[in-house]
Amino acid sequence: MESSLGNDSQRLAGLSTAAIALGLATNHLEIWHIYLAVGLSSTFSAFQQPAYSAAITLLVPLNT
Repeated sequence: MESSLGNDSQRLAGLSTAAIALGLATNHLEIWHIYLAVGLSSTFSAFQQPAYSAAITLLVPLNT
């Protein structure tokens, strides 16, 4: 099964959120962890948003 770039970026963004939650739960969260996670999440979102927009235009039928 092939995976698109949009799906991969969504998984990686979720993984960075899970890493922050794990750091918070184990009481090992530091400010640089948050900066890193936000930076990664923003990078993944840069790929995810265009993929989402393209998917919407493929799903909505044209009015002819």
